[in-house]
Amino acid sequence: MQQMTHAPALDARLRTAFDFVRPGAIVADIGTDHAYLPAALILEGRALSAIAADVNAGPLVHAAETVKKYGLTDRVQLRETDGLHGLEEEGLTDILIFGMGGELIVRILNEAPFTRNSAIRLILQPMTKCAELRRWLTANGFSICGEQMSQAAGKIYQTICAEYSAKPTALSPLEEEFGPCNLAAGSDLLHARMSHWLDVLNARLDGRSRAGLSGGDDEKMRDEILAWRSTHGGNAT
Repeated sequence: MQQMTHAPALDARLRTAFDFVRPGAIVADIGTDHAYLPAALILEGRALSAIAADVNAGPLVHAAETVKKYGLTDRVQLRETDGLHGLEEEGLTDILIFGMGGELIVRILNEAPFTRNSAIRLILQPMTKCAELRRWLTANGFSICGEQMSQAAGKIYQTICAEYSAKPTALSPLEEEFGPCNLAAGSDLLHARMSHWLDVLNARLDGRSRAGLSGGDDEKMRDEILAWRSTHGGNAT
């Protein structure tokens, strides 16, 4: 296999990690798949070394091919492990968990108490249940220090950067769903995400109305989105 000298190309979804990984980081990429992200972080000079971990052996076969292809066998370790189990003593500074649901990310972090350390940065990209993940983070003493939205293959993603502060806080339902930093930035992707979520909520509310049920939390969320958009340049529909 010919060794590559350039970093693997990353889509916009994975590229959001770069803004949050700190220079000189020792990275763990949980659910690594092909290990493109740790390879790019090292080859582009952002990370010193990485652990590419996955719960299944199959993805690690592809990860091993990437590591060999880019000449990184001395800088990327491959681990078959469930979440962060067994990584407590690896001196990790930045932990990446991309490509899985928010509820699974919560489970992984719950089972890794060593992440409650202000020296460790969490960089998370939930595919679902963003509100559940933010709610858990803030209730368990993690501060959200940055967020970024991206779009790849027609889908909008949210990347969350968090660090342990030992100070539990609470977010509003709107902040839990869309992110306090994203709301402050008010990007076009945020407005697009809100439009999609309004469609989902309106469909739910229509179903509840037909069943003779009250709108409940869905109605409250819809009204909060509409109120926010009316004051931040969005279409209140």
